[in-house]
Amino acid sequence: MDRQPSSTENPSLYLKAILVTARPHQWTKNIFVFAPLVFSQNLSQSNLLLRALVAFIAFSLAATSIYFFNDLKDISRDRAHPVKRLRPIPSGLISSPAASIICVISALASVSLALLTGPSAALVVLAYITINILYSLKLKHIPYLDVLIIATGFILRVSFGAICVFVAISSWILVNTLLLSLFLGFGKRYHEMVVYGNEALKQRPALAHYHKGALKLILNALFVTIPIVFVLYTFSADAQARGFSSLSLSTPLILFCLFRFMAHAGNKKEKSSPTELILRDVPFVSGTLLWVVSVILIIYSDIKLF
Repeated sequence: MDRQPSSTENPSLYLKAILVTARPHQWTKNIFVFAPLVFSQNLSQSNLLLRALVAFIAFSLAATSIYFFNDLKDISRDRAHPVKRLRPIPSGLISSPAASIICVISALASVSLALLTGPSAALVVLAYITINILYSLKLKHIPYLDVLIIATGFILRVSFGAICVFVAISSWILVNTLLLSLFLGFGKRYHEMVVYGNEALKQRPALAHYHKGALKLILNALFVTIPIVFVLYTFSADAQARGFSSLSLSTPLILFCLFRFMAHAGNKKEKSSPTELILRDVPFVSGTLLWVVSVILIIYSDIKLF
């Protein structure tokens, strides 16, 4: 029987393996860097839009370096996992030395791009990389703090976006970002407990200190709190001064998307993470796109309903 070519002998296969490890579907989280630009009403400024795009690429490279670092660190554990063992690094498609080089190059490229927008932006990226390394090494084993660290990553994305486009960071945007990221993080933990039960402890020991009932209570509380805080923002002095009050009309779309996520988080039959499932969920994606379009129309049009 002829030997099949390895990934190093097949450039296209090797590039695909690198892309899979980089997890481009997770780069959608970096869209948060555009939030300050959108809400500052400067989306039409081409120079600022370009800086925001650079910010998105920089954070995507930073995330890529972390994904490679995580897969390298967890290589032994992942090889015992029924699904993760098929990933390029645990399976051997990408060697550990090669993965280490890609990890370092991605991190350096990320910081270098961030420097193009200013030293403060580079510090934010460095903080993101450092926190995620600490998360991978130790902090992910501390219950509840693990989710808070994930939420911090979203806060850094928004802060990075604001720095890159020279706008003040809105406390309302930060609070809404924090609540939403906590909702996603705790929803992921809840899903792991619902689907895998005690088996999940092998991959995430911190789950031993979580309680399914408590997680459900937290999710329900956040489900109610997120739209309330958003509505309060739309009627804040800052939002009214900018003519954003009509944004409250988009609240039903927020509720719909939150509901779709909770439906996936509580579904025992769905093995994939709910944060991945929603990206393939047509109703959720449609609702999100409708919300984004409605927000842009309200912010950038002269039509104000109230």
